[in-house]
Amino acid sequence: NGTQLQAPLAQVPGVWLSRMVLTNTGTAARPYAVEVLGEQGNVIGTANLTGTVPARGTIVVDVASMLRSFTGAPRATLHVTVAAPNDDIQG
Repeated sequence: NGTQLQAPLAQVPGVWLSRMVLTNTGTAARPYAVEVLGEQGNVIGTANLTGTVPARGTIVVDVASMLRSFTGAPRATLHVTVAAPNDDIQG
């Protein structure tokens, strides 16, 4: 069904650059989707939660482009699902 990766703490304080990196060692481009989990009471505005990891390639995603706004602390958990065999995906 795909590979699932979890970043237990993704933070986007104003002075930091936060990035998510996905690598695909397989021969086909693979779609991914990100689920954002926040702390209770912290409403998080999101965008750009899907994309494609190119075959034999790497993508670097600016976390601030996904986690756009917060009503609480600027942090969350990212749960990434990639439609690819586990051996092909690194994150």
